Amino acid sequence: HQVLARTGSNALTTTTTFAPGDPRTLAGHALDLVAGRAMGLPRPRTGYTVARGVRIPMRDGVTLAADVYVPTSPALGTILVQGPYGRSLPFSLQCARLYAVQGYAVCFVSTRGTFGSGGDFDPMVTEVDDGHDTARWLTAQSWSTGSFATLGRRTSASPSGRC
Repeated sequence: HQVLARTGSNALTTTTTFAPGDPRTLAGHALDLVAGRAMGLPRPRTGYTVARGVRIPMRDGVTLAADVYVPTSPALGTILVQGPYGRSLPFSLQCARLYAVQGYAVCFVSTRGTFGSGGDFDPMVTEVDDGHDTARWLTAQSWSTGSFATLGRRTSASPSGRC
């Protein structure tokens, strides 16, 4: 297990490494490969590590829940996905895993008040501040490339690209 980030007293709780050819994750690799082919992506280039339940601090003391996907090879870039729809299948495949196997670090964050994130879900009230705080946290992490692209399913409050 690898600790990717530590926020105050909140350590990461679950970290899993998915390496090409690892028999314990054969079904996951097959799903990544089939979905990638369906989307016209090249074959997976690298394995990746997933840290689930990472806590990201906001300026008002609330923490947002995130899953962080880090390629096992040097990251080509960093992608921030933030939304209220959850971080498990099918969204983890569509918005994170397919990018991780191509060599991108992905930080997949649940919007305030949804899927383990603290606070209340109130669209368009805290998204700008939460996005700023998340971006500041993201670019300070050791696995981050220092800049990032955004990707996500759109709500009326979020203008990022659709995944």
